[in-house]
Amino acid sequence: MRAGRPLKCYVASYDTSIKVPGLSRQGGRWRTWDGHRETRFTEASEVAAIKRAREILGIELPVVPQNVRIEMKPTRFEGQRLGPIAAGLLRMAVAVGPDASPEQTKPVMNWENGEAQIGYNLDPSIIWPWVAQQFQADPEYVAKMIGAPEGSFRKLGLPSPAIRMNALIDAYTDHKDVKQNRKNTVKKTWKQFCDVTGAKTLEDLTAKKVLAFKDALVAEGHSGETLKQYYSRVKAVIEFGLERAIDAVQIRTALDVCAVLVPPKIVKKVNPKDISPADFHALLTAAKNDDVMTAAILLSLNAALYASECVAVEWAELDLDNGTFCTLRGKTGLVRSAVLWPETINALYRLPRNGVFVFQSSTGLAYTVGTMRAMFNAMRKAAANVSEEVQFSHLRDGAATACVMAKVAPDQYKLLMGHALSGEMDNYARRNAAMCVDACTAVYNAYFPAPAATPAK
Repeated sequence: MRAGRPLKCYVASYDTSIKVPGLSRQGGRWRTWDGHRETRFTEASEVAAIKRAREILGIELPVVPQNVRIEMKPTRFEGQRLGPIAAGLLRMAVAVGPDASPEQTKPVMNWENGEAQIGYNLDPSIIWPWVAQQFQADPEYVAKMIGAPEGSFRKLGLPSPAIRMNALIDAYTDHKDVKQNRKNTVKKTWKQFCDVTGAKTLEDLTAKKVLAFKDALVAEGHSGETLKQYYSRVKAVIEFGLERAIDAVQIRTALDVCAVLVPPKIVKKVNPKDISPADFHALLTAAKNDDVMTAAILLSLNAALYASECVAVEWAELDLDNGTFCTLRGKTGLVRSAVLWPETINALYRLPRNGVFVFQSSTGLAYTVGTMRAMFNAMRKAAANVSEEVQFSHLRDGAATACVMAKVAPDQYKLLMGHALSGEMDNYARRNAAMCVDACTAVYNAYFPAPAATPAK
């Protein structure tokens, strides 16, 4: 049998003496390979990844000789008596520490009570920084190495390693309980934030750099509401580090730096632009040979969805047999539901099920918001007598206005729109999506049947 390639060793960036065979990094993720089995995982830092790889690969911790006698050269440490913890750390340095030339560490053999002892005259300028790195990197590992409780040497006050920006976004996208389209949006904003600030770690962030990001967004001409959303995404990634037990001191310091991300005062102008029944049916007619857009237009009016919410709909959230739709609104995390019309159900049944999401290409990739809007604009151009001012969001506005005009109960309106319900109604709404039947009926009656065609002059 032909022998395989030897395993490559990953070398830690913070200490070249730490080498892990079979570990590699691919983008923001890690991979281990023991010659037979592959494991992929994410961790908040390089240190945590190395620790986990040791566990996966079953790498034994090196044995630290306990009979090493520590002697310090005359330095600024002169006159200080090393406690047992510090002595243990230095023993670890002797056992598995950085390669040192004979001039730096000089072993001396002597005999005491008939037992061989190994003494080292250690140069603190070389050994002590290495010991500090080990402590910063993995206190638990060091505790095992020196046979002491982890808490006993935390009091030394050594700083933690800087948190890398890509580790924070990896933690968010891997563990945050939000819909995938929300993660994609946050990830895009985070990349822009890192590019503008030039930060590789949280410690690189300064108020001046964060202000540069803020100024760049303002220069792009975003509205106050959009700026607020950008700022909240950045802060959400950093704050989530607290939930993942990432260094709280660095997280809170970074949040203080990001305090400059204050959006302008927002004065909301209530100016809904409803899609007219004539324009709605003109779009349906233009999309009669396009099953995807027919279903998207019907579902978005039926359930009062924006384009971003439409592309996020999953098959698991639809119960076509009972004619209901129930999900959590990505923007607010609140329950929203709808009773589906027969036209909507029939249109959804015609779509292939290629994966998790309802609206996705034949390759299995979900449509982006931009793609959905572009498809809508193409239908609008193909439709007869539909103004270029008609936007996808007008479907949701039309549904909201229809509910108000029909004097639908406020809680039914809120349930359809994904707004906060009173008391514990959110919990009951998840179990009974049909609670908003009056709201969906009101929207249906406002748009069906199709208005009579205007006779040509």
